[in-house]
Amino acid sequence: MHSPTPHQRRSTKMRLGVGLLALAATATAQRVVPISIAKAPLPGPGPHGLGRRAAYSSTLINQKNAYFTEVKIGTPPQTATLHVDTGSSDLWVLWENSDLCNSVALQEEWGTCVDTFSAAGSSTYETVGADAFQIAYVDETGARGDYFSDVVSIGDMTLKGLQMGIAVNSTCNWGMLGIGYNASVAAAEIYPNIIDLMVDQGKIATKAYSMYLNEYTAETGTILFGGVDTEKFYGELKSVPTIANKKTGAHDHFTVALTSLTAVSPSAQNSTALSTSPTPLEVILDSGTSMTYLPPSVTRPLYRMLNAIDDTSGSGSGQILVDCAQRTNTDLHLAFQFNGPSGPVVNVSAAEFILDDLRPYIAQGSLALPRNLPWKKDNTCRVGVLPAEHEPPYLVGDTFLRSAYVVYDLDNHAIGLAQSALGAAGSKIVEIKKGQGVPKVSGVAPPPPRATPAKQNAGVGRVREGLGAEAVGVAAAAALLGMGLLGW
Repeated sequence: MHSPTPHQRRSTKMRLGVGLLALAATATAQRVVPISIAKAPLPGPGPHGLGRRAAYSSTLINQKNAYFTEVKIGTPPQTATLHVDTGSSDLWVLWENSDLCNSVALQEEWGTCVDTFSAAGSSTYETVGADAFQIAYVDETGARGDYFSDVVSIGDMTLKGLQMGIAVNSTCNWGMLGIGYNASVAAAEIYPNIIDLMVDQGKIATKAYSMYLNEYTAETGTILFGGVDTEKFYGELKSVPTIANKKTGAHDHFTVALTSLTAVSPSAQNSTALSTSPTPLEVILDSGTSMTYLPPSVTRPLYRMLNAIDDTSGSGSGQILVDCAQRTNTDLHLAFQFNGPSGPVVNVSAAEFILDDLRPYIAQGSLALPRNLPWKKDNTCRVGVLPAEHEPPYLVGDTFLRSAYVVYDLDNHAIGLAQSALGAAGSKIVEIKKGQGVPKVSGVAPPPPRATPAKQNAGVGRVREGLGAEAVGVAAAAALLGMGLLGW
């Protein structure tokens, strides 16, 4: 989650993944340690919160649109379920006596607390800065409290003296595991965050890790601190540079240049540019953001292609609504290209960027939908690409990241990208050595292309309408995307 500058504690039980032993055996001789956890039903707010952006290897829990992992903090260790966030840099937890965790009214608004931490219950707890922790996120949630240091374990790795935040006041009902650049910590002065300590205490060789979220329907994904898994991606792993903050000159987020975004219809052998910007779009790769936020000039053509309904204004649902039948449209994908025409391309299928998680809210009558929908009410899905209400850099979240295998190289200010091998069962872990940068390795061979019908573009008949000359050479029957280079 990108950050700019009384009821009883709810315990979340998790199951160890069956692949843990195999992963551990692969990584034994390397400074990469895998663990596995599973999807758990986590409490959240009502439908108003649906649009909130809402490892060592730490396997992640996919709460449909958010990813979590377990860490243990203190002496004796207390378990905390934390939201994994590449867009921020602090690890912070909810205090057991925080306002949110002890207020029925606040919990009705923000959700019940997932896990809390008892400062008094840890003999190794030390206050670092009273009232010094304060963080705000672009979804208008946030937390404030103290900084403290304590022992932290994640998987088989234990770190001593990690500085963390403890929230006394919060509008987030779970804590965060921020794994971004330390330049974006919420403290007044930069301090060594969890990635720094992994290197300082000899757990990994370099400040780098890889992320594999897996497909939308999967229960788990994996982060490998200090390594990559060549069984989890197709083809070549390509490196692109991160972009420094123009105001400060610092590398404080995983910002990269999105130079082409197109909608592709393989059967029609056609594509449509979703943007004709003369310059690349600067985007942050942010696992703490469940959706993807791009300029309205990019999202509007996509919505027209899908015959989607923008219900984000006024008293609407806050979503871009679409017929769930579009999720099964195998003749449609979005192609994201980074760093110019020779840069990596990641294809995102309709099944990955169209989300089918509204049905429970529709069934219980807690989500107001427009009248006279052109599809059955209970067949309503939402589009996981939303119009950004802020200036660049824009946010590229989990609706993109699930389709990408990503290496975050903090030491060399680089990102490695490849097409994710969704549903991969095997594992072949390669350690990232000090000074190596993004490893020049290849993954598994891509599967042969699927045969597609000659024409399967139902629901995208209005593609050309509204695009005008921007839809260069695209017939009205063509489905989505095309080769659109943004200034390259």
